[in-house]
Amino acid sequence: MAKIQYIGKKKQKEDNVAGTGTVWNGPGDVQEVNAPLEVIEKIIAHKGVWLLVPDDTKVAAPCTVKPTQAPKGKFEDEEVEAPPVVDFNRMGKDKIDDYCRVHLKVKIDQRHDLPKIRAKAWEAYAKHMTGVMTAGLRK
Repeated sequence: MAKIQYIGKKKQKEDNVAGTGTVWNGPGDVQEVNAPLEVIEKIIAHKGVWLLVPDDTKVAAPCTVKPTQAPKGKFEDEEVEAPPVVDFNRMGKDKIDDYCRVHLKVKIDQRHDLPKIRAKAWEAYAKHMTGVMTAGLRK
């Protein structure tokens, strides 16, 4: 089993590569895919569509209903640019630091060991993506 994040642009995306029947509800959605490693590799080979995320990433309950009017505010259909696709598990300290500074606007303490730096980078990435996903909701 693996956790895979949809990073494409569609409001809903079904696995049309490996036939697992998994459905993602928009960019940033993370779903657990219960399949053999070969199937997971087939899915994440499409780097502009899916991204393998750490096992400790929380899977959100799917939300398929979009309100026509948000309470006490307005729902904007505006495009918010997400950072480029990344896999911190394949990066060294310097590349992680560069990516986090440029795309996430955070500095990761380089005195930690590589696994801790990767964990901090994934945490910053998840926090940033949450902001990207909710940027259209105005109060």
